[in-house]
Amino acid sequence: MYALIKIIIYTICVLDIYAIEAEEDLEKSIEKNLGSQSWTCSMHPQIKVPEFGQCPLCFMDLIPLDHTKVLPSNIIELEDKLIKSAGILTYPIQNKKDRKNLSLYGKVVLKPSNKFRVTAWVAGRVDKLFVSSVGEFVKKGEALYEIYSPVLISAHQELIQALNLVKKSDPTSSHFKSLSVNVAAIRQKLQFLGLSKSELKRLENTKDLIKYITIYAQRSGVIRHVALKEGEYVKEGESVLLIADMSELWVEASVYENDVQALKGAIQSLILLDSNPQNEILAKLIRVDPFVNPITRASRAIFSISNSKGLFFEGGFARVQVVTNSQSGYLVPH
Repeated sequence: MYALIKIIIYTICVLDIYAIEAEEDLEKSIEKNLGSQSWTCSMHPQIKVPEFGQCPLCFMDLIPLDHTKVLPSNIIELEDKLIKSAGILTYPIQNKKDRKNLSLYGKVVLKPSNKFRVTAWVAGRVDKLFVSSVGEFVKKGEALYEIYSPVLISAHQELIQALNLVKKSDPTSSHFKSLSVNVAAIRQKLQFLGLSKSELKRLENTKDLIKYITIYAQRSGVIRHVALKEGEYVKEGESVLLIADMSELWVEASVYENDVQALKGAIQSLILLDSNPQNEILAKLIRVDPFVNPITRASRAIFSISNSKGLFFEGGFARVQVVTNSQSGYLVPH
């Protein structure tokens, strides 16, 4: 058995020696014939023979070897047809800004600072509402409601009495000055109770005590809420109406935390509303909330859109298309 093992080992060594010698003879033959045409295998570039034939490893037809191209041993060069059949594509690396497109979804809401609450400046009974339904549009200066208030009647009576005393007093006397100061104080009091300058002027020119005071709109907008009905009493400071200026709306969209960084720097955003799908609205990014919802793992991005023509509605769904150019560097295909 020991003799048999020695014979096997000796045979393997002899074969290795023959293989090494054959490879060296092949390399010498190639070096000798560098000036002439030699052949190689496209799949096994280590095969180099002086004559055309087939690859001894894969039996593919050999291809001409270009001696002008010296490639490292770990590089394989393929023909064009083999590159196409293998589906190999190349693309140049580019140094430019990273353009990223985001599709966000959200809803249209009112800008918080464009909500105006009309409160009662004086307690009393609202006997007449000139606007009574949600959705009505009112302009600045239009009448909102009419109120009966004993406090206003008492203040009007004080004003009439003070004016009569001023008329009867001597303008050159010291008492006239104190009476004039009292009239100015009553006028200011009535203005604090909600009277406009025109209403105050009308009260000064009549001797009859007022029964009702009309409250006018300080801003233009759409009625969003009516808190009272005609004939109900209202306390001082209690809400009567809610008016919303809808000339500017917000779109609140959800953005996942891994996309938040893309909403920094110069961005372009277009908004498509389900209520008005034919218009692409150019929007301005207001801010991205500096916190993430722990359940949805998303933050809130707020965009502003102009609604001066009143074409867009609050509460509708919106799709936001954002194009960012936030990063620059060497880019490779995804």
